[in-house]
Amino acid sequence: MAAFTAKYSPSVSGKVYIVWLAIGALCIVAAGALFFRHDIAVAYHKQRMDAAWARISHGENASGISFEQHRAALTSLGYFERFMLPIRHLTPNSAAWKTLSHELAKADTGGYVSMRDDGANASPEVIIWARPGLRKKMEAIVARYDVQ
Repeated sequence: MAAFTAKYSPSVSGKVYIVWLAIGALCIVAAGALFFRHDIAVAYHKQRMDAAWARISHGENASGISFEQHRAALTSLGYFERFMLPIRHLTPNSAAWKTLSHELAKADTGGYVSMRDDGANASPEVIIWARPGLRKKMEAIVARYDVQ
């Protein structure tokens, strides 16, 4: 009994079909990339920002595009809102200042909070990068502690 072997040789129309199928698949992938480019950019910058923050938190030097640059990119993409709240009645590094810092860190902003005191020339302020729609919540937290 002899083994039967046959070579598959697609016809010309079969080859054309495969080429058009490949072109169609590439078009679908390209259209998807264009349609989801905002989501892709947000995911990229969020992942890179989180990685830079992890390196900073562990005392390593974040190389390449820095944490601040990725955070700025996420702000320009609308992922974060950035706003500043002046602190009028708290003394920097006081117990109330530290309590406010702790409360802001506990707040679920989906972003980052920084309390800044540039010295005698500028009033202290809170800088917040948060998911859109959280400004009033953050203002309420600051108002609760920044009283005379």
